[in-house]
Amino acid sequence: MIPKDITLRTGSFFTSYCPIGENLLLVDRYSSSLSCISDSGEILWSLIPPSPGIDKYGNLGSVDVDYQSEEIYVVDRLLLKIDVFNFKGAYLRSVEPPMAFFDFSVLGRDEFVYDVTGKYQKNINGSDSTQMRYLFHKGEHLKLASPLDAEFDLDAIPLNAFNRFCRVGDDLMHRMPFENVSYRIIDGDAYPLLELEFSVNSQFNKVALDKGINDNAGYIYKNEIPYPREVALLHEGFG
Repeated sequence: MIPKDITLRTGSFFTSYCPIGENLLLVDRYSSSLSCISDSGEILWSLIPPSPGIDKYGNLGSVDVDYQSEEIYVVDRLLLKIDVFNFKGAYLRSVEPPMAFFDFSVLGRDEFVYDVTGKYQKNINGSDSTQMRYLFHKGEHLKLASPLDAEFDLDAIPLNAFNRFCRVGDDLMHRMPFENVSYRIIDGDAYPLLELEFSVNSQFNKVALDKGINDNAGYIYKNEIPYPREVALLHEGFG
């Protein structure tokens, strides 16, 4: 339970949360707040951007945790860098991504996979003949992977703050909004795992763009993302 006076500092609409040892990291992208609380709801620390004169993130994007190295990776959409903190909230370093991205997940210490769907990719590996969905990044090594379905409507991708990546047990899953295929990320590549029986992309499109229905359909079409977790948990063996 978090007291109401505490939520003035942590925010009150948590878009994600991560266990940090015996404590909990709360991520509120609406107020751009990241705070670690104890089981009694006490704020232990809040992340402060390592930029001069900035005491709070302004447009918080993706947040991920590497439990092996006990590090927290944070992206502010206004700053093209990834800030790294330890589990005590102390700043460690910043990593510069090779290009702008929609979302990312940490694969290991300073090793990432980015969702670059819809991004201009000509300068990555010198080719843009095929639009790819993933960019794997480890040090100086960059690798584009998994061709995007040519029929997928890039205009259907909502630009909001929700993660597209999701961990189910030890597996990293990914599904783009309004796409009917869920992927498993393994060793620098992505493999189709599950496919929905209907195309969310095309069928939501027909409903949402029909102005004769109502505005709620339009809101769903533009803003909501089906979580990968909802698909992955249906697969046998995920529990």
